[in-house]
Amino acid sequence: MTFKDQQGQQDRDLARIELRTLKPVCDLNPEKFQGVGLERSMRIERNGQWTEVPRVCVSGVSFGVEGLSLSGDKAGVGIRLTGKSTDRNESAEIMIYALRDEVLCFLVEPCPSRENQNHEIRQCNRRLD
Repeated sequence: MTFKDQQGQQDRDLARIELRTLKPVCDLNPEKFQGVGLERSMRIERNGQWTEVPRVCVSGVSFGVEGLSLSGDKAGVGIRLTGKSTDRNESAEIMIYALRDEVLCFLVEPCPSRENQNHEIRQCNRRLD
C-alpha cells in the first residue's frame, strides 16, 4: 500500500507498507507454549529504504487493511493498527513509529488508576520489545 504526502505541494509518496501473508512458524518459547502458529510480517519503505517491522509489533493482532492508518512527515511515520487480539476476545490497538532506521512499537491499553473515580477511559502505551 502506498500513502501519499498530503502536506507537500508535490505528489510524492510518504511511505509504502508491505503486509506479508500469514506463514506458519514454530514457537519454542518455554514460558508460553510450544507449537505452530501463524505469523504476519510487515516492512515500511521511506525515501527508497525498506525497514523491517519487528515481529513482536504485528504478532498477536488480527487486522486487515481497514484497520491500518498512517501519518507522518520528514522525520518519520506513525502507523496505527486496530484489530482483534488473537489471545483474548477483545479489540487491540498497536502504534508503530518508524524514525530513521529505528522502529518503536506500543500496545495501547487502559491505564490502571486508583484515582479514576469517574471511570474515564484513560489509555497508556506499553512498549513492545
